[in-house]
Amino acid sequence: MLFDLKGRRKRVVQITYVGLAVLMGGGLVLSGVGSSASGGLLDALIGNDTGSSSDAKKPLQKRVDAAEARLAAHPNDRTALADLVRAHFGLAGLEQSDDGQTVTLTKTGQQEMAKAEQAWGRYIDTNPDKVDQGLAATALAIYDSGAVPLPTDQKDKNARYVRPAADIAEQTDTKEGYIKLVQVATKAGDTRTAALAERKALSFAASKDEKATIKEQIDAVKQAATPTPAAGGNGAAPPAGGP
Repeated sequence: MLFDLKGRRKRVVQITYVGLAVLMGGGLVLSGVGSSASGGLLDALIGNDTGSSSDAKKPLQKRVDAAEARLAAHPNDRTALADLVRAHFGLAGLEQSDDGQTVTLTKTGQQEMAKAEQAWGRYIDTNPDKVDQGLAATALAIYDSGAVPLPTDQKDKNARYVRPAADIAEQTDTKEGYIKLVQVATKAGDTRTAALAERKALSFAASKDEKATIKEQIDAVKQAATPTPAAGGNGAAPPAGGP
């Protein structure tokens, strides 16, 4: 891994989101990139025009049950753990409360999001060499939703939150991907990775003016993502639609 998020270089590396979370989380997660789910999670999050919320929950709950059955026999089955992450995330998206101004997760939605985060933690603890873009984007969406707090341990924070952003940046190799990584690393307090990602994002500039524009974008996401004493989960909902 380019940014050696676990210090392993010696061993071979709401509707409200902050900045590019919609691009990386919404675009990849909702369109189903890296997922075996037909149509991605968009249908699950916004429901189906011809069906009810209850109807939308059924296939997701079946995926949960199937994944848990496989995990009972094989606790480190990565495919089952990935299915569990996606299914619980989808179920969370169906549990929303809208007061006309703000969309938030209900108590049930927050519980589903917490289960998605727990499954993601189990997945990353299996030390996968590579996380596909769709699953990585789901992980970012879980934390960026504000429904669950970031891990308190810096090693866990890097592994569960910074790593998926780094995997997406490396796999897509785009300016947007590295700007998103700057945001995530800054929020996680990983200044080294944020600096490396900023340098990489700036390398995409073809002119001084473009470099200045990218620098402005980076400064904006860094300012928005800088941790504050009041930071923490607020039960915000994942987006109900694409970017």
